Amino acid sequence: MCVCANNSGGHSANCSYVSRVRAQDPYNHTVLGTQTYVPSEFAQQITLNVKKSWGMLKGIIEKCMLLDDGKYLLMKEPNKVRRLLARLPPALL
Repeated sequence: MCVCANNSGGHSANCSYVSRVRAQDPYNHTVLGTQTYVPSEFAQQITLNVKKSWGMLKGIIEKCMLLDDGKYLLMKEPNKVRRLLARLPPALL
């Protein structure tokens, strides 16, 4: 987010925080809040290494290029380093 917003000349980037309505229900979520950041300040706050960011983005893009056409959601699993790329149903978005 920071790298893209910084390089595109964006003045702000928004983050949204969501949670499941019920722990056992993976389909219904609620928005807990949103936050607006100035990309350059946020990058400094999290000590972003821009060179490593481009490497990670390249890896994600290469993975996406191997996938069939469609809509996908990139998620980070809570308390894990792992990222999950999930295919969404066409009618969802």
